[in-house]
Amino acid sequence: MVHTHERWEAPPPAIGLDAAEVHLWCAGDSPPDRQLQELASILSADERRRAGRFAKDHLKRRYIAGRGLLRTVLCRYLERGPETIRITYGSAGKPCLADAQPGDALFFNLSHSGNVILFGVTRGGEIGIDIEYIKKSIRAEKLARRFFSLHEHAYISSLPARHQHEAFYRAWTRKEAFLKATGRGIAGIEDIEVTLAPDAPPSIISINGSPPPPEQWTMRDIRIPAPGYAGALVCESQAPRLSGFILEPWA
Repeated sequence: MVHTHERWEAPPPAIGLDAAEVHLWCAGDSPPDRQLQELASILSADERRRAGRFAKDHLKRRYIAGRGLLRTVLCRYLERGPETIRITYGSAGKPCLADAQPGDALFFNLSHSGNVILFGVTRGGEIGIDIEYIKKSIRAEKLARRFFSLHEHAYISSLPARHQHEAFYRAWTRKEAFLKATGRGIAGIEDIEVTLAPDAPPSIISINGSPPPPEQWTMRDIRIPAPGYAGALVCESQAPRLSGFILEPWA
């Protein structure tokens, strides 16, 4: 049973987006210097200050690329210059438009891991996305015992060692995408239980031990156009249509 989004293409010149759609945008986090300078030039003063606080150059470049590309994506839908877009952040770091007009109704989220940045955009309600580069060096069973429910830990422990990492990251991205959609922050990851069996659709089993409200959230796995990653999407839209776009040639 397939529950992943797997089709990626170049974006069309003009993009429409209705409440039943979710658009995913994928890019690399290391643009050439010239493009990085262009992205830095459209950041807000606060974003430039934040970029200047990074001690390591690769983290600074990744931050500039992520925030700059987010603005270039949003301006396609808002039909105004990327430098005019005001983004604010909630207490757990969830971004949203600071000056949304009645017709904007735009919800978005972003995630980076490894050398990939992913953006999700919709008009159908809150959205959270997460991607993680699958590190085979982690102790998946031990981490599952610490952060996951008894059922999730038992499932991951029952797998052959070579499959435990994929299952751990499948659970992690599903949980974090939900926490980002709800603006709760990653500190609540132990409170969320998700499906993990290959024949079970991605979904939330419980929140703090209680079933989630029916029909409130849609969860999808995401297979990005780069090997070795796990990804997930959670949104308020029911059965959304997904489209995936490659943002830049250097992705």
